[in-house]
Amino acid sequence: MKSLAGKRFTGNSPVKQEAAGIMPSTEFERGVLLGILVGGAHFGGDGRQPQVTLKMHVRHEALLRFLAGSFPGGKLYGPYDHGGRRYFQLMYRGQGLREHLVPVLEGMDWAAIDPPSFERYEAMKARYGIATEPMFPVKLSQPEGEQLDRALAGALPPGSLFAVGGRVRDDVRGEITGSPIPAKDFDYVVTGVEAEDLRERLAILGRVDLVGASFAVFKVTLEGRTVDVALPRRERSVGTGHRAFDVESGPHVPLEDDLARRDFRMNMLARSIPDGRLVDPYGGVEDIRERRIGILSPRAFEEDPLRMLRACQFAARFAFAPSPATREAMVRSAGLIRTVSAERVTDELVKLLTLAPKPSIGLELMRETGLLAEVWPELVEGVGIEQNEWHAYDVYRHNLETTDAAPPGDVVLRLAALVHDIGKPRTKDGPHFYRHETVGADMVRGMLGRLRFPRETVEDVDGLVRNHMYVADPGLSDAAVRRFVRRVGAPNLARQFALRAADIAGSGLPKRDDSNERFEERVWAEISRKPPFSIADLRIGGGEVVETIVRLGLAEPGFSGDRRVGDALRHLLEQVTDHPERNEPSTLQALLEQYLEGCSR
Repeated sequence: MKSLAGKRFTGNSPVKQEAAGIMPSTEFERGVLLGILVGGAHFGGDGRQPQVTLKMHVRHEALLRFLAGSFPGGKLYGPYDHGGRRYFQLMYRGQGLREHLVPVLEGMDWAAIDPPSFERYEAMKARYGIATEPMFPVKLSQPEGEQLDRALAGALPPGSLFAVGGRVRDDVRGEITGSPIPAKDFDYVVTGVEAEDLRERLAILGRVDLVGASFAVFKVTLEGRTVDVALPRRERSVGTGHRAFDVESGPHVPLEDDLARRDFRMNMLARSIPDGRLVDPYGGVEDIRERRIGILSPRAFEEDPLRMLRACQFAARFAFAPSPATREAMVRSAGLIRTVSAERVTDELVKLLTLAPKPSIGLELMRETGLLAEVWPELVEGVGIEQNEWHAYDVYRHNLETTDAAPPGDVVLRLAALVHDIGKPRTKDGPHFYRHETVGADMVRGMLGRLRFPRETVEDVDGLVRNHMYVADPGLSDAAVRRFVRRVGAPNLARQFALRAADIAGSGLPKRDDSNERFEERVWAEISRKPPFSIADLRIGGGEVVETIVRLGLAEPGFSGDRRVGDALRHLLEQVTDHPERNEPSTLQALLEQYLEGCSR
């Protein structure tokens, strides 16, 4: 191993002066470097500003001070107390690190180092100086939350770290019900630490990005998981619609003020990390126990109208009910939802539709408070529109019941269930609703486009609604079954059948027979035979059609195609739909020539 023995480090700073008399030995160096490699150090930086941070027990203070004074950019933090241990943190930043530390590492006696350390060193060498992520990020394993908590608590002063948000709420829900709820999001607030100090401490663990410059919210990435770590802040609304706020942020803001700015009492909770102490200044636990959605301020929805939709999706997801004050405030503020961007509205609707066992709870709360008429007036058109003997509910209730019956998790399927009969109020003719599926599908593009749903989602929902009145006749011919598959599209069949099942369940009446199941069996059996269902399945393509058109003298040499090419391919697809055995190149070529010659007469 290359040695630093005999080198002395001098300088004017107190740290360098204290370290100047230290004469490191090879054993000394090896202990330090092994500590860097396997003892909790993290390498990071972006090439221009490489960085390494090392945390060691206070008994190594002299050693750490020596290192702090040895390389340019060294800075010592501490001592800190955590978990009964006292430690210092040493951070290097700057090009001096590369110039001094890497040559020493290159000269180490790797035969004396265990294989895992060697593997980590090889990874470091491969990425050092050009990485945008730390070299040795915290390794996350189950339970993930404990690993994140431990890593963050280790980098921060004791008593400063608090978990906040839905994770804490769901922890309490799980404790009350006796059924633990796995955490999905990890948000933290850090008290008593200045923003720059917090950023430097978080850089120990991984990549740090500042996303809220005016109120110090950092996104920290550890082994692929990104978490939010923020300083406490208080907000004062100076307008309506979540558009104008005075924001204060920093260590001077009490944690209780940060919690008070959140939407509902059940979310105004924090848990101290790592001791687990629950902070509940506003009665959030009691609201959870009573399955209640309560607000702290009567202006909660004026400050952010989106909270009303959050109340609806929480009601549906958790089977909670708004308090009288919450409901009254929702009714009073319903019109303000128009000030919220369509994208934010849609985010909440997606959560409602995909996460709630019974979205109808939230949708009905929207209707009762006036929100649904503002957000989705077409759904309200179905209220009171009676149907025929095949349905127990009016159109509105049937749409909701069908949505509940559709499997959760698939936003396309649940959207289609919600709007599958949206065209009925506009097509009612006595007990009949002629072409309501076509009218409804045409409405889909306007409604979902207004809500800024992705184009692919709009198209998929359009197709499901347009085709939802298909005839499920198990006695159809094979060719008719193939035409059904072509019309719906093979990739869409599972959803189309699931929508039919939900439609039947949402009728409120007993199922009549098993014709749908027998028809589906026919369809899947036909698909398993792999007949051609699309132009792409034909054994000849556009190139052969162009060549044939030229060869028959129907176009000049150099012809590259026109509408005749597509028309010809569609004709051939019709031929093989009726007779799949004709999907052979020679047979298709003969049919193609016959078709082209017939068109030219």
